[in-house]
Amino acid sequence: MKRDQTSNVYWGAILVVAGGLFLLRNLDIIDFEFTIRTYWPVILIVIGLSIVVKSINKKQA
Repeated sequence: MKRDQTSNVYWGAILVVAGGLFLLRNLDIIDFEFTIRTYWPVILIVIGLSIVVKSINKKQA
């Protein structure tokens, strides 16, 4: 699988999981508001690190 296809699958999976979590929250099956409010900076850090690592990998290739 090419890098572009792998990236598309990665982001597609993230969107499916996020959508599933929001659906479960709307159906009152889970409550994750507290977790998101507490850890949203960590999510941004992980996204930023992912972008940096991809950039480094592209320069090495």
